[in-house]
Amino acid sequence: MAKALTLVTGKGGVGKTTIAAGLAEHLARNGQTVHLVQLEPSSGPEPVLATRHVLEPRECVIAVAAELLGSKRLARFVADRDAVTPLMDAAEAVKAFSVLEQIRPLMDEGPVVFDMPATGHALAWLRSIRLLRQVSRRGAAHELATRLEDALFQRGRTEAWAVSLPEPFVLAETEQLRRELGTLLPTRLVINQLPEPIPADASSENPRIAAELERRRRRQAAVGALAVEHMVVPPMQPHPSAVARHLARAA
Repeated sequence: MAKALTLVTGKGGVGKTTIAAGLAEHLARNGQTVHLVQLEPSSGPEPVLATRHVLEPRECVIAVAAELLGSKRLARFVADRDAVTPLMDAAEAVKAFSVLEQIRPLMDEGPVVFDMPATGHALAWLRSIRLLRQVSRRGAAHELATRLEDALFQRGRTEAWAVSLPEPFVLAETEQLRRELGTLLPTRLVINQLPEPIPADASSENPRIAAELERRRRRQAAVGALAVEHMVVPPMQPHPSAVARHLARAA
């Protein structure tokens, strides 16, 4: 059963956005209302069936401030002050909280897939929710933070996908991220673009082909050494529909 929110994270260049879009398309094929949330417009193709939302973090902060202040006009007036703007840009925890708070209502409509920033800071984003609840202690801000924390953590509604390429170094970093995220949420390791195994006796006198064979062997060995359950996505057309078809077969 799909979670209300799936956070898709990983290093830049691993195909995170394609996997997120493909997952959203896969879920939408079951007839559900599915939302794909991004912070930056994707240059790739959009899902056909899922609804894509591109959130602007600054506008998310203003929306949260409007709820706390009781006035969107006042919130925007404060946000536009020269002294406040740098603080908003620098406060990663406030940005994370505000974006996730805008996603929260969508979770009641159907599954949400959040294509997180390619900074690998998913752990810090999630920890910021609890940090803000503890810092606020009481009042409207505390209630808002508690509401969001409950939606994300307390009802088993959220999971994370940590996406990696099968390169040994990238895979090691992503597996570490998966373990750390796993202390907060169920987290799945997804290995993208893993080529088919090659025969053990495959060889070539052509230096380029020999180097490619060795590179594939290293990738397969790195994945084979994993002691954790993982999902493999083979090389394919980087299109949401192609990923959706693969996920349907793997389900």
